Amino acid sequence: MGMELSPVGSTSCWVAAARAMESESADALFSDPYARTLAGETGFAMVKSAAGELLRSADPRNAYLSIRTRFIDDVVVRAVRERGGIEQVVLVAAGMDARAFRFDWPAELAWFEVDRAEIFERKEALLAEMGAVARCRRAVVRADLELEWSARLIEAGFDVARPALFVVEGLLVYLEAAAVERLMGTVAELAAAAGSGVVADVVNQDMLTSVYTREMMARLAEMGCGWRFGTNDPRGFFERFGWRVTVNTPDEAEVGHGRWPHPRVPESVAGIPRSYFVSGWR
Repeated sequence: MGMELSPVGSTSCWVAAARAMESESADALFSDPYARTLAGETGFAMVKSAAGELLRSADPRNAYLSIRTRFIDDVVVRAVRERGGIEQVVLVAAGMDARAFRFDWPAELAWFEVDRAEIFERKEALLAEMGAVARCRRAVVRADLELEWSARLIEAGFDVARPALFVVEGLLVYLEAAAVERLMGTVAELAAAAGSGVVADVVNQDMLTSVYTREMMARLAEMGCGWRFGTNDPRGFFERFGWRVTVNTPDEAEVGHGRWPHPRVPESVAGIPRSYFVSGWR
């Protein structure tokens, strides 16, 4: 399949495998008919490798990845269909995401996927094999997100003057704090038009350091995809970049759809690993 995927690149196959397992279950939160092929052996091997540390439940599905996928699905669909004015969607670190193909988008929607060349070398070949056809105007932007990438996005047809939604899913945890600052600064510059939005997932510092997550963090580091970034103030972090922010958590009933496996712990209790879904608008 051409270039070998880096360990972090391989996590996109892992996410696709998790999406395939969710899609193929009786009470699926979403349908992704492309996920199994996009995951490949790499994705399912990673699911198996990480299972001991990450699952600890009778249900082999990854509750967090299922809930996150559905949450972001809902934000993107609402932004395009209900908010009006969102004419561009940018997947920052697109990985093996198939949203351009699995929803019935307006034909004129401009859809941009940004990721490294290694990802698209694999992904585009698999999509072609499946005969997948995007339901919008999809453009692939090959760029390293830790370097300068905005010029390539604009070259691909992105218009800074028009409202856009930026999706930053499954990325921030893998970056050092300085790289997160640069990336979110770039997103803020590109999403300057009124009505623009961002949706992202982020974890708190305790996720990286807690005794509850120690095994999981060690396993991820062994796999070459250790987590590096967390913030205990997701609202304040995103507001610094000019967003009006809503912060959700997977343990909320309307977000978790009954799937979150842990009891809800009030924010006032310190030292608890937490995940956040942040959506912000201009």
